[in-house]
Amino acid sequence: MLLKSGAGIYEINAVRRHISALNGGMLAKRIQDVGAELIGFGISDAVGNPATGDIAEPYAAYKSTPIGPDATTLDDARATIINRNVADRLPKTVVDYLMNAGPEAETPKAFFDNTYFLLNTLPDSCIYAKEICAEMGIPAMIVSSFLEGEARDAGTFLASMAREIQTYGNPIKAPCVLLSSGEVTTLIEDNSTIRGHGGPGQEMAVSFAITAAKTSGACLLSVDTEGTDGTTRVAGGITDSSTARAAADKGINLYQALRDHSCFEALDAVSSAVFTGNTGTNLCDLTIMYVPELQRGA
Repeated sequence: MLLKSGAGIYEINAVRRHISALNGGMLAKRIQDVGAELIGFGISDAVGNPATGDIAEPYAAYKSTPIGPDATTLDDARATIINRNVADRLPKTVVDYLMNAGPEAETPKAFFDNTYFLLNTLPDSCIYAKEICAEMGIPAMIVSSFLEGEARDAGTFLASMAREIQTYGNPIKAPCVLLSSGEVTTLIEDNSTIRGHGGPGQEMAVSFAITAAKTSGACLLSVDTEGTDGTTRVAGGITDSSTARAAADKGINLYQALRDHSCFEALDAVSSAVFTGNTGTNLCDLTIMYVPELQRGA
């Protein structure tokens, strides 16, 4: 329900950590309460954490997992319920508990005796992808590791950037790759509008395809790095400047697919859904956009 409300991962975590017996540092608290030493290894899916650097060095700012102190608060959870207007849609027991909980229900904010190692963060995926581009001899630019907001809007924006790059060479000349990571979302205010399956990565890819039809050869891969995007078995989608035409040739309206939240069915029909299986990591979304040079006569 929170995902469908358009809430970001920080907002969602604020709610679910404060109704969990293990999340939000509660597992670490249980370990501490029995006097055991905790040495934790973690992968962070939080937008805003810096690149990892030397993973052999303990990470002092580790937080917001079952074994780390929680950066969200009860007030954050309450604000999410109010700001996303979900009080009448979430279970009444959850809303009543969070709105009336006292200070004793707050999650732990510090564990001074625990040692943590951070293995990966969101910027890492862009950094490693850029290294691969360099090995391939393709100029690459990291656009953002803070990408958030409505998935379809992000897809339109990236397609617009592709057109700018190919036409005017800003902010980088083609051929090139643009990289971004983050946590885009999909707003679904009414479940009755759902006619299929999908997820934010797939909606971004479909939205990109619509606008990228104006940019010859532009291509976007948008995936959830854990291997599962939204309500589907696929990681996301890959589309290019020819996808909209390929879909139309099969009688598929991509605008309708976005309205119906049935982007999986649309992408699958034109062989543009990306299946990876479980990847063993969770660094939220990774988006890779390739923009070729504009060919004469294109």
